[in-house]
Formats: sequence, structure tokens, C-alpha cells
Amino acid sequence: SPAKDFGWHDPGYIHSAVMTGLQPSQSYDYRYGSDSVGWSDTVKFRTPPAAGLDETSFVIYGDMGKAPLDPSVEHYIQPGSIAVTKAVAKEMQTGKVDSIFHIGDISYATGFLVEWDFFLHLIRPLASQVSYMTAIGNHER
Repeated sequence: SPAKDFGWHDPGYIHSAVMTGLQPSQSYDYRYGSDSVGWSDTVKFRTPPAAGLDETSFVIYGDMGKAPLDPSVEHYIQPGSIAVTKAVAKEMQTGKVDSIFHIGDISYATGFLVEWDFFLHLIRPLASQVSYMTAIGNHER
């Protein structure tokens, strides 16, 4: 205790994969899962352009925080995180976002694993389509 009771929840399945041989400025379709538990929908991911090109377009922000889709399950919500996610998603619809850089104070997780899950669910529509890089802030350190 408290790691296995207070503030704990079963995270379900965690998948990791290494993608090799990806080329710059290309779109790739992928899905994740397994035959035993099922597969995700197919997602389209676009790699950033090659280094040295004249133009690269990216979104950069920090201090986003997180908010669950059901706010009754969380004690510390940053509603601005939903606005940031919606604004970035709208920008991504233009097809001109090559990468996202999240520069610290990422989720404000206050010691509970579930808060990282809320954050990851929030950014999944963004981070599943373009490269999403983070840097630590004082709250992660």
C-alpha cells in the first residue's frame, strides 16, 4: 500500500513496438493489439521531413496538463488541456504539422498512474499521427 490500492487501477494492456526503415515525409498505416485481445482501428502516421529541407512545420507548447473524458473520476483537472488538444487537432487537419514538441510540465500527474492514462488518452489522437516529442519540466523532475 498505497501502490496497489489507493489511487491504483489496472492499466490494461501496454504495447510497445520499434518501427524501422521509415522514410521522411511518408505516410504509414498501422494498428496495434493482438489476436487474443483484439486490434485497434488502423491509424495513419506521417513521418517528419528529412533534415536540411527549407521548411519544417511544428507545434510547440508546455504546461498542458490533463483532463479525463469523465471529470467525476479525477480530483485535479486542467480544462485548458482539452482546449490545447482541440486546437492542435484543428491545426493538424491542415496537413501542415510535421511534429509536436511538448516542452515540460506534461501531465501534472500527482503521484497516480491513472493520471498519466488520462493524459495519454487525451493526446492519442495527436501523437498517433505525427512524431510527439517531450522534454521534462520541474513537475516531471
